[in-house]
Amino acid sequence: MWRKLYEIVQDLFDLRRLVKGHEKRLDDFALFAREMTAEFNKLSDRVLRVELQLQHLKEQQATERENFRLQLENLILRSQHSLPPDEKPASRDEEEKP
Repeated sequence: MWRKLYEIVQDLFDLRRLVKGHEKRLDDFALFAREMTAEFNKLSDRVLRVELQLQHLKEQQATERENFRLQLENLILRSQHSLPPDEKPASRDEEEKP
């Protein structure tokens, strides 16, 4: 009978030790999950910033292409219709002449 009681008490202590170990592991996993969530949020913010920068770059390049296309079109029209060249701002020499 004492042996049976001893085994039950020993099992209780073993279970208590296991439960404490599992609680510690759960705490460690919870901490890890919080850290991973924070890292994921940082990464998401970085991806969003890169996405916005890429969108801005695409818009900027589209504008540059459109400007280049218009400049090219102007050159072609000038050459086809013998239009006068672009008016350039007067140089300093011309401004100083009385």
